[in-house]
Amino acid sequence: MLKGLLYVCVLILISGCTVHKRLPSTGFLERYDQLKPMPSHKVHFFAKQRDANLSSFTKLLIPDIQVVTLPQDMSAYDRELYTQISAYATAGYRKMIDKYSKNYTLVDVAQKNALLMQIALSAVSLDASDIYSAEVMPFSLDVNTRSVYSGSKVYLLVEVNTKDAFSGETLARSLQVVTDVPVTAMGKELRISDLQPAIDTWLGGIVR
Repeated sequence: MLKGLLYVCVLILISGCTVHKRLPSTGFLERYDQLKPMPSHKVHFFAKQRDANLSSFTKLLIPDIQVVTLPQDMSAYDRELYTQISAYATAGYRKMIDKYSKNYTLVDVAQKNALLMQIALSAVSLDASDIYSAEVMPFSLDVNTRSVYSGSKVYLLVEVNTKDAFSGETLARSLQVVTDVPVTAMGKELRISDLQPAIDTWLGGIVR
């Protein structure tokens, strides 16, 4: 048995095979394997279709932002919190684009020259900014998550599918962990106010 394992290891070394590190995945993005780190940014990953010209689009269609990794037995409180997160992030995103973007105008329906921005928020526990060790978590406090949320090690995870709003073709995907501000539970329950600093930090960077 041991010889067999050693033989496999030697074959791996000879063939130059490597073990691919896995990014945190909620299943929201269509693919994760092609995501590459952005220059000088260890926790922001991006992938674009080879022939996609994102600069040719002049409009943005932004549906309600999704909140993923729902608890299996979601309480009424958790359900309301998820609704608040979606509403706050969606309104903030649209406001930032409408107020500061010089390249895009907001539209309400799919049309030509419009990008469809499908966005999902979740949380990850993260040690020492090593995104490959991140664990996806729900926005909920229980016996398993309470100590993690109180330890300033939970961060906002943002996933984006960028599509041609008219054809539905996926043009780009991105994954970002907002490590500037942790999500920390300040009370017995996780509240929207605990997440607002992280959401605001993410929103502040989308039009830079």
